[in-house]
Amino acid sequence: VTAGEEEAEMRERMRAYERMIKQSQALRENVEMNNERNVTLEEELRKMSEMLEAAGEREEEMQGRLARAQEQLEEARKARAFSEQGWTAATKKLESYLREGEER
Repeated sequence: VTAGEEEAEMRERMRAYERMIKQSQALRENVEMNNERNVTLEEELRKMSEMLEAAGEREEEMQGRLARAQEQLEEARKARAFSEQGWTAATKKLESYLREGEER
């Protein structure tokens, strides 16, 4: 293996690391966005629950809204879990590449 080939391989490895870092950052941002959405949905759910208690005559309508909010919250939680899994996997892969690079 020539010095030029070794340098090209190192540059390619660095580009791969950079891509993985960008992917990891994008996934992290996605997790943060989902967390913010969850906070918002939980707050809406809490407010809707309070409104339901205060407005017995509109109970049916509010229960429908509450059910939809709960479904959205569950979907958001699933999306967050999925994003966190992807972020964790990307981070582990990056750590593996970095260890592999240090060993060389």
